[in-house]
Amino acid sequence: MKNQDFSVSIIIPNLNGAKFLPNCLNSLLSSLKLAKIKNFEIILVDNASTDNSIQTFETIITNTPSVIPSEVEGSLSLSQNSRKARNLNKSRDSSIPLRSTRNDISYQIIQNSSNFGFAKAVNQGILKAKYNHVIICNNDLTIDKNWFKHISLAIRTNKNPKIVTFFGTVLNKNGTKIESRGLKFFISGKALNIDNGKPVILSANEESRRNQSQQKDSSTSSQNDASYFVWGSSASIVCYHKATLLKIGMFDPDFFAYEEDVDLALRLHNLKYKTLFIPQAISYHIGGATSSKMGNFRNRMDAKNWFYIIIKNYSKKEILNNLFPIIIERLRNLSGLIKQTIKIYKLKSVYILPTSLITTYGQIILNLPKMLKKRKNILKYKQV
Repeated sequence: MKNQDFSVSIIIPNLNGAKFLPNCLNSLLSSLKLAKIKNFEIILVDNASTDNSIQTFETIITNTPSVIPSEVEGSLSLSQNSRKARNLNKSRDSSIPLRSTRNDISYQIIQNSSNFGFAKAVNQGILKAKYNHVIICNNDLTIDKNWFKHISLAIRTNKNPKIVTFFGTVLNKNGTKIESRGLKFFISGKALNIDNGKPVILSANEESRRNQSQQKDSSTSSQNDASYFVWGSSASIVCYHKATLLKIGMFDPDFFAYEEDVDLALRLHNLKYKTLFIPQAISYHIGGATSSKMGNFRNRMDAKNWFYIIIKNYSKKEILNNLFPIIIERLRNLSGLIKQTIKIYKLKSVYILPTSLITTYGQIILNLPKMLKKRKNILKYKQV
């Protein structure tokens, strides 16, 4: 399969990310052009942004020079496209995406009436995606010009149907430190980004890492022999096999945001699916662009969602055998929530801290029946 035959849907969940979208989109389109990937679409899922995110997105798409010099049969002219987009945008329901094609760039815009959260927004994009490989891309992330070249090569040369996740190196925005080279999972209910915070020049030698990996990828060609398996990946930018996501239930919308990628990776791992790490596929991530303006939001989500992960995915034996470290980790989440709440709000009101705690842990209790129902279905098919 040539790159021209490689097809992918790129999903960008967005909340007030207008200032990040130009760099994100331009890097995606440049990399697609260099890799000569013709069959792609970009799906923006907007969670009721109050800035000009949608206008920014449309402006970039409609003013970008041709990515691949080819014509799409029956495509609309730009003027027709713009008029139809504006008219449809005024009358359509938020659940119905705007689908449009301008010569070589196919795109959709899904406008939500409120903030549905990261997980649900991504699921909306997955359901509307027309291609069988879907890429989740944060709006505050840019990719190296060769990112698609390396990812598409790994996918095209893959012969193992159990490899359904493809992930590259994520660096900080300056490219000086590593943010992630995949996820490492601990049974205590903790996941860490591999090599997080390490300077790029001092990071582990890839050849040594590959040789030490007990799950070395033997199904890829010599052109891609630097790739190896990791436990899972974050969802900052990652490529999934769409059919597998639909099969296992996609991201859990009850997580709203954060740890939904760990939950998905754990479910994939427990069904013996694999994540292939491609070191040369490099991206740059600002990180926290949305949540940094939302107080103790991330701490509340972390505390809640780790309980969800354990309730849903752990067998009774796993919980009992690891009860002490699980409790320690949950207390660490609680401590982080308390410290961050005090730091941000400085207890301007005596009600802020107890309100945060009651809201967070009350949500866990209220959703317990729902999580137990999901648990029953997940454990029924668990293979690890």
